[in-house]
Amino acid sequence: MEWTAITVTTSIDASEAVSNMFAELAVGGVQIDDQATNPELDDQTVQVTAYIPSNTDAAPLLASVRDGLNHLSDFGLEGGAGTVATTTIDDGQWTNVWEQYYHAVRLTRYLTVAPRWEEYSPSQPGELVVRLDPGQAFGTGTHPTTRLVLQLLEAVVRGGERTLDVGTGSGVLAVAAERLGVGSVLATDIDAVAVLAPKRTLR
Repeated sequence: MEWTAITVTTSIDASEAVSNMFAELAVGGVQIDDQATNPELDDQTVQVTAYIPSNTDAAPLLASVRDGLNHLSDFGLEGGAGTVATTTIDDGQWTNVWEQYYHAVRLTRYLTVAPRWEEYSPSQPGELVVRLDPGQAFGTGTHPTTRLVLQLLEAVVRGGERTLDVGTGSGVLAVAAERLGVGSVLATDIDAVAVLAPKRTLR
Protein backbone atom coordinates (compact mmCIF):
# COMPACT_ATOMS: atom_id res chain seq x y z
CA MET A 1 0.00 0.00 0.00
CA GLU A 2 1.21 3.52 -0.76
CA TRP A 3 0.97 6.47 1.61
CA THR A 4 1.33 10.20 1.20
CA ALA A 5 3.60 11.69 3.86
CA ILE A 6 2.77 15.32 4.70
CA THR A 7 5.74 16.90 6.48
CA VAL A 8 5.67 20.28 8.18
CA THR A 9 9.04 21.81 9.09
CA THR A 10 8.52 24.09 12.05
CA SER A 11 9.94 25.24 15.38
CA ILE A 12 10.12 23.10 18.51
CA ASP A 13 7.70 25.48 20.26
CA ALA A 14 5.09 25.03 17.52
CA SER A 15 5.40 21.24 17.21
CA GLU A 16 2.53 20.41 19.57
CA ALA A 17 0.27 22.95 17.84
CA VAL A 18 1.05 21.41 14.45
CA SER A 19 0.43 17.92 15.84
CA ASN A 20 -2.92 19.09 17.21
CA MET A 21 -3.69 20.61 13.82
CA PHE A 22 -3.33 17.21 12.18
CA ALA A 23 -5.47 15.64 14.92
CA GLU A 24 -8.26 18.15 14.35
CA LEU A 25 -8.11 17.34 10.65
CA ALA A 26 -8.82 13.70 11.52
CA VAL A 27 -5.37 12.51 10.53
CA GLY A 28 -4.10 9.67 12.74
CA GLY A 29 -0.90 9.72 14.74
CA VAL A 30 2.03 11.89 13.76
CA GLN A 31 5.78 11.41 13.70
CA ILE A 32 7.98 14.14 15.16
CA ASP A 33 11.64 14.24 14.14
CA ASP A 34 14.20 16.51 15.75
CA GLN A 35 17.96 16.77 15.50
CA ALA A 36 18.35 13.51 17.43
CA THR A 37 16.57 11.49 14.74
CA ASN A 38 17.42 13.69 11.76
CA PRO A 39 20.89 15.28 11.98
CA GLU A 40 20.04 17.53 9.02
CA LEU A 41 17.84 19.61 11.34
CA ASP A 42 19.18 22.27 13.71
CA ASP A 43 18.45 22.19 17.44
CA GLN A 44 15.46 24.54 17.15
CA THR A 45 13.71 22.80 14.27
CA VAL A 46 11.47 19.76 14.06
CA GLN A 47 9.55 18.00 11.33
CA VAL A 48 5.99 16.88 12.05
CA THR A 49 4.81 14.20 9.62
CA ALA A 50 1.36 12.69 9.12
CA TYR A 51 0.47 9.88 6.73
CA ILE A 52 -2.66 9.44 4.64
CA PRO A 53 -3.51 6.75 2.05
CA SER A 54 -2.20 7.85 -1.34
CA ASN A 55 -5.64 7.44 -2.91
CA THR A 56 -6.98 10.18 -0.59
CA ASP A 57 -7.31 13.68 -2.03
CA ALA A 58 -4.63 15.56 -0.10
CA ALA A 59 -5.43 19.03 -1.51
CA PRO A 60 -8.04 20.08 1.11
CA LEU A 61 -5.84 18.81 3.92
CA LEU A 62 -2.79 20.66 2.60
CA ALA A 63 -4.81 23.87 2.28
CA SER A 64 -6.00 23.56 5.89
CA VAL A 65 -2.47 22.86 7.15
CA ARG A 66 -1.04 25.89 5.35
CA ASP A 67 -3.86 28.06 6.68
CA GLY A 68 -3.17 26.82 10.22
CA LEU A 69 0.53 27.59 9.88
CA ASN A 70 -0.33 31.15 8.85
CA HIS A 71 -2.19 31.61 12.14
CA LEU A 72 0.40 30.23 14.55
CA SER A 73 1.48 33.77 15.38
CA ASP A 74 -2.08 34.48 16.61
CA PHE A 75 -1.25 32.17 19.52
CA GLY A 76 2.17 33.66 20.17
CA LEU A 77 4.01 30.84 18.40
CA GLU A 78 6.93 31.24 16.03
CA GLY A 79 6.41 28.78 13.19
CA GLY A 80 10.01 28.59 12.04
CA ALA A 81 10.40 27.58 8.40
CA GLY A 82 6.71 26.74 8.17
CA THR A 83 7.17 24.68 5.02
CA VAL A 84 4.91 21.83 3.90
CA ALA A 85 6.20 18.96 1.74
CA THR A 86 4.64 15.74 0.47
CA THR A 87 6.25 12.47 -0.52
CA THR A 88 4.89 9.07 -1.52
CA ILE A 89 6.02 6.09 0.53
CA ASP A 90 5.38 2.42 -0.12
CA ASP A 91 4.98 0.10 2.86
CA GLY A 92 8.00 -1.83 1.64
CA GLN A 93 10.15 1.32 1.69
CA TRP A 94 9.12 2.39 5.19
CA THR A 95 11.97 0.82 7.10
CA ASN A 96 14.70 2.10 4.78
CA VAL A 97 13.25 5.62 4.78
CA TRP A 98 13.55 6.19 8.54
CA GLU A 99 16.38 3.83 9.49
CA GLN A 100 18.93 6.09 7.83
CA TYR A 101 18.11 8.83 10.36
CA TYR A 102 17.80 6.66 13.47
CA HIS A 103 20.99 6.48 15.56
CA ALA A 104 21.97 5.92 19.19
CA VAL A 105 20.76 8.70 21.51
CA ARG A 106 21.61 9.25 25.19
CA LEU A 107 18.28 10.13 26.82
CA THR A 108 18.96 10.12 30.56
CA ARG A 109 21.95 9.91 32.89
CA TYR A 110 22.23 6.16 32.38
CA LEU A 111 19.91 5.18 29.51
CA THR A 112 20.89 5.19 25.86
CA VAL A 113 18.46 4.07 23.14
CA ALA A 114 20.12 2.52 20.10
CA PRO A 115 18.83 0.64 17.03
CA ARG A 116 19.64 -3.05 17.02
CA TRP A 117 21.29 -2.82 13.60
CA GLU A 118 23.82 -0.13 14.65
CA GLU A 119 27.03 -0.98 16.49
CA TYR A 120 27.17 0.86 19.80
CA SER A 121 29.24 0.33 22.96
CA PRO A 122 28.54 1.98 26.35
CA SER A 123 30.77 5.00 26.91
CA GLN A 124 30.77 4.97 30.73
CA PRO A 125 30.32 2.56 33.65
CA GLY A 126 26.68 1.95 34.52
CA GLU A 127 25.32 3.01 31.12
CA LEU A 128 22.35 0.89 30.08
CA VAL A 129 21.62 0.41 26.39
CA VAL A 130 18.03 -0.08 25.23
CA ARG A 131 18.20 -1.83 21.87
CA LEU A 132 15.18 -1.14 19.67
CA ASP A 133 13.87 -2.64 16.46
CA PRO A 134 10.60 -0.69 16.17
CA GLY A 135 9.73 -1.59 12.58
CA GLN A 136 6.55 0.38 11.89
CA ALA A 137 5.66 0.78 15.57
CA PHE A 138 5.63 4.23 17.17
CA GLY A 139 8.46 5.46 19.35
CA THR A 140 12.23 5.81 19.34
CA GLY A 141 12.43 7.36 22.80
CA THR A 142 13.27 10.90 21.71
CA HIS A 143 9.83 12.47 22.15
CA PRO A 144 9.91 14.85 25.16
CA THR A 145 7.17 13.00 27.06
CA THR A 146 8.91 9.65 26.56
CA ARG A 147 12.20 11.14 27.71
CA LEU A 148 10.52 12.48 30.88
CA VAL A 149 9.06 9.06 31.69
CA LEU A 150 12.46 7.45 31.14
CA GLN A 151 13.98 9.95 33.59
CA LEU A 152 11.23 9.16 36.10
CA LEU A 153 11.78 5.41 35.74
CA GLU A 154 15.48 5.88 36.32
CA ALA A 155 14.74 7.84 39.49
CA VAL A 156 12.15 5.53 41.09
CA VAL A 157 12.99 1.97 40.07
CA ARG A 158 14.75 0.10 42.87
CA GLY A 159 14.41 -3.44 41.51
CA GLY A 160 11.69 -6.07 41.53
CA GLU A 161 8.73 -3.77 40.80
CA ARG A 162 5.81 -4.65 38.52
CA THR A 163 5.20 -2.34 35.56
CA LEU A 164 2.30 -1.94 33.13
CA ASP A 165 2.97 -0.18 29.81
CA VAL A 166 -0.35 0.54 28.10
CA GLY A 167 -0.03 1.57 24.46
CA THR A 168 3.55 0.35 24.35
CA GLY A 169 4.29 1.26 20.71
CA SER A 170 7.90 0.29 20.05
CA GLY A 171 8.22 -0.91 23.64
CA VAL A 172 10.92 1.60 24.58
CA LEU A 173 9.49 2.23 28.07
CA ALA A 174 8.86 -1.45 28.76
CA VAL A 175 12.36 -2.43 27.67
CA ALA A 176 13.93 0.44 29.64
CA ALA A 177 12.04 -0.68 32.76
CA GLU A 178 13.37 -4.21 32.26
CA ARG A 179 16.93 -2.91 31.85
CA LEU A 180 16.59 -0.85 35.04
CA GLY A 181 15.65 -3.94 37.04
CA VAL A 182 11.85 -4.07 37.13
CA GLY A 183 10.86 -7.62 37.99
CA SER A 184 7.75 -7.97 35.85
CA VAL A 185 6.68 -5.95 32.79
CA LEU A 186 3.34 -6.23 31.00
CA ALA A 187 3.26 -4.26 27.73
CA THR A 188 0.01 -4.00 25.79
CA ASP A 189 -1.17 -2.36 22.58
CA ILE A 190 -4.08 -2.62 20.14
CA ASP A 191 -1.71 -2.37 17.16
CA ALA A 192 -0.45 -5.78 16.01
CA VAL A 193 2.73 -4.16 14.68
CA ALA A 194 3.42 -2.66 18.10
CA VAL A 195 2.89 -5.99 19.85
CA LEU A 196 5.66 -7.54 17.76
CA ALA A 197 8.21 -4.75 18.31
CA PRO A 198 9.02 -5.35 22.02
CA LYS A 199 9.20 -9.11 21.36
CA ARG A 200 11.92 -8.46 18.74
CA THR A 201 13.75 -6.22 21.20
CA LEU A 202 13.62 -8.55 24.19
CA ARG A 203 14.39 -11.83 22.43
